[in-house]
Amino acid sequence: MSSRGRRASAGSSTWTDAQGRTGHRQRALVHPRGLFDHAYWGSVSLFQAIVLGGMARNTAQAAARR
Repeated sequence: MSSRGRRASAGSSTWTDAQGRTGHRQRALVHPRGLFDHAYWGSVSLFQAIVLGGMARNTAQAAARR
């Protein structure tokens, strides 16, 4: 938690199913407080989705090539 009281958490998990396929999940939770925090997280959420989505796709493609 920062000095302003923002709360956020992140986690990830990776698994292999019975057919040998591997999965990966990332999750981030943000609990903004106040108008400024809501505006900030609203403005960066699209950028984060693009960047993190691209990272996940690139990781999956690299894993499939192995």
